[in-house]
Amino acid sequence: MLQINHLFKTFHPGTVQEVSALTDINLHLQKGSFTILIGANGSGKSTLLNLLAGTILPNSGEIMLLGKPIQNQPAYKRSHSIARIFQDPSTGTAPELSLLDNFRLASLRTRSKGFRIGINDAFRKVVASHISILNMGLENRLDQRMGSFSGGQRQALSLLMATFDTLDLLLLDEPTAALDPRSAELVLQLAKDIIREKNLTAVMVTHDLRHCLQAGDRIVQMDQGQILRNIGPEEKALLQFDDLLKWFSGVLT
Repeated sequence: MLQINHLFKTFHPGTVQEVSALTDINLHLQKGSFTILIGANGSGKSTLLNLLAGTILPNSGEIMLLGKPIQNQPAYKRSHSIARIFQDPSTGTAPELSLLDNFRLASLRTRSKGFRIGINDAFRKVVASHISILNMGLENRLDQRMGSFSGGQRQALSLLMATFDTLDLLLLDEPTAALDPRSAELVLQLAKDIIREKNLTAVMVTHDLRHCLQAGDRIVQMDQGQILRNIGPEEKALLQFDDLLKWFSGVLT
């Protein structure tokens, strides 16, 4: 489903500021897999996520999504099949627009039907039904400005907007890092539920080792621009938290 072959990324090549961010990254993920991507600051996690999203392009290598090369496509050309949730809840929403208008914009991401989409009562009912699963009563506040909601509510809504229509790859960039513990638990559980129910392929960057046990079926540990460990479902199922502390002790200190 997602194949990354011999991916290299160097910033400022040929200058005194040259930095080798990724070196020969190879990773193959099946449809429906949920990969937890972890590593120290500067290990290459964010660079890899940016390359998958298309916000930066590689120096060499290949990214295949559903059998098609996308490594040279800019982000806007990938937006119909790849969605990304950021650490800051405000990044994935338009704070001055209403909740309903935010979903309208999300729907425009995957459909070429013009700016009239989402203005009828049918769309309003679909959005209300979609967000009712949060059990927050937000389906009754569709006309409320998005910026007035809490961080946890906005991050949950960001997840629902990102997965509102058909999607092939979901990228989660530390989606709970800016949230209080209760909101973080809700958002993580929501992500797990959506990924499972929609059979999405997902990659989540995190610094929280607990996520390695709470979510996902694969753990990829990066260090100095390379994949240090690639742990599949069977081995992951046997891991305990103490194992993880020892496992990452040489890299995450």
